[in-house]
Amino acid sequence: MGLKNRPDPTPPDKARASCWRLDVHLLGLIPIYLIALLIAVGSAGVANAEDARSISAGAAALQSGQIGFVLLDPQTNQVLESQASGQSFIPASTVKLLTAWMALKVLGPAYRFETRLTTNGPIVDGTLHGDLCIVGTGDPRLVMDDIRALVANLGSLGIKRVEGRLLVDDGALPLLLRLDPTQPAQSPTNAGVGALSSEFNRVTVGWAQRGKGKGKTVSTWISPEADNLRATVVKPGILPRDAINPMVDSHGGTTFELAADRSTSGALAFPVADPGLQTGALFKTASREAGIQMPEPTRGTLVGGRVLVVHDSPPLSELVTDMLHYSNNQMAELLGLATAQRLAGQPSSLQAAAQVVSEALARDVPVFAGKSAFLANLSGLSARSRLTPLQLASLLEMAARQPEGNAFMAMLAEGGLSGTLRGRLKGPAMAGRVHAKTGTMAYVSALAGYAQTQSGRTLVFAIMCLDAGKRAAYDAAAGDRKPLDGPALRWIENAKAVQDSLVSRWIQAY
Repeated sequence: MGLKNRPDPTPPDKARASCWRLDVHLLGLIPIYLIALLIAVGSAGVANAEDARSISAGAAALQSGQIGFVLLDPQTNQVLESQASGQSFIPASTVKLLTAWMALKVLGPAYRFETRLTTNGPIVDGTLHGDLCIVGTGDPRLVMDDIRALVANLGSLGIKRVEGRLLVDDGALPLLLRLDPTQPAQSPTNAGVGALSSEFNRVTVGWAQRGKGKGKTVSTWISPEADNLRATVVKPGILPRDAINPMVDSHGGTTFELAADRSTSGALAFPVADPGLQTGALFKTASREAGIQMPEPTRGTLVGGRVLVVHDSPPLSELVTDMLHYSNNQMAELLGLATAQRLAGQPSSLQAAAQVVSEALARDVPVFAGKSAFLANLSGLSARSRLTPLQLASLLEMAARQPEGNAFMAMLAEGGLSGTLRGRLKGPAMAGRVHAKTGTMAYVSALAGYAQTQSGRTLVFAIMCLDAGKRAAYDAAAGDRKPLDGPALRWIENAKAVQDSLVSRWIQAY
């Protein structure tokens, strides 16, 4: 999936005279609702008063922050509109655009990850006289059904008992227990990754209340079920109301302690303690269900073993589409690690993998070689990462000019129809005209992709919004599982309204 070199898009300060620009350099010094109003009415007369009201209504509620954007025509290499396009913003999940493109280029759209069962012993009268090893290579979408299929294939070989060890070999990639240590440790989006990952390295704990007063009872459930996962309700007064306390043991198992005093029935997702050992526990659980006796999983490598069973992941093109549509961080990091490993050997960390991948991208998109590009990882789950609107748009413009450009665009969420854009950019005039990737964190919002205009043009855009002060305050706040509070959610929704209004105007104007 080769890429060709091509000239950089025209910088904003050298855009043609016919292109509209707003000459503001430090947007943080101007209320963002005034910026949005200028955007709406300043585009050479194409916007009307209704456009202005639509954009400023969402932007006024932001009250503070910065906005940068760029609109490019990939056919003419022309910057049509831009503002602060060279300024650095937190990209959030728009980083996944880079991860997706480079994975497809380096690994190929038909690439599949293997999960293998190997052994060093013979099978005699239903007993495997030796060790059984689960070898992972980074499948980002291994789920319980796949694990049960591995077990079923093992049973088809006549195995009823494993006499030796159950080994978990996840050494093909680095083992990371959390994606970003600066983010909430108990957030499921911050679950770790490893070469042997399953169920996106998350577990859901649910509870149901019955009765009232002294007769009230609380029942619990866990999904996916595993022999090393338990949920228990503790006596009133031990934990705060509605609290859940994960207690991790030395083997990677977890007991979830739930406060008896709970407001309502519900469920909550948590990251697993150790991706590889948890996958081993799921395998042991599936084996027990199938009537196969299996020892407790331990981490280890089997040298010189023979392969018994192989499970192939879906093709990379399908994995990338899922990752982009659902913005799954664990899928993104595993694809990024595999890409970096192919380029330069096993990376030591997510940041090292991000550096390898971004440096490789810079050979095709030179604007990524600048100091303004910094990636802490390849999922976007970091407030330390920085990209500019021009960098994101230049990547998308380069992709659009390649033979694989249409296929890549089709992998993105579709406005009003799919993925993270299902509820945005909808309606008869808009639905299906935008293919893009969203990026969202507290006081961070971005949107980058392709817009098909009413005149039939396909344009590239990137819009990035940030309130650096409020984001820093959010990061400094204590808490192992910080939810997005009301002010942060309102800020995000209003940032999205500004983005959607800009894209809607571009679709009509061009």
